Amino acid sequence: MMQAVPGDTLIGDVGLWVNGATGYNYQLDRNGIVFQFGAWGTGPTYLVQESDVGFVISITVFAINRNGTSLAANSIAVSIIADPGPHIYDLMIFDGIAVHN
Repeated sequence: MMQAVPGDTLIGDVGLWVNGATGYNYQLDRNGIVFQFGAWGTGPTYLVQESDVGFVISITVFAINRNGTSLAANSIAVSIIADPGPHIYDLMIFDGIAVHN
């Protein structure tokens, strides 16, 4: 499962659809409960909040065409974790001589 921390931005993508989709609706789910719903437009973006820590967020998309609305298509779930703080990377630099042939 993917992970995100408060301050990260989740960006939705409609994916690929067949049968002439003319529009899309989306919903953002937190632990399976809808907390935001709307017309797709340019796609939903969501700024992860401190209050989201411990929850799982996903996006559900519904395509619309002349025949009605599709069944739901779901994104990968993202687990929201507490920010572990500054990231420390151990970068080792070795002395050496470059070889040229």
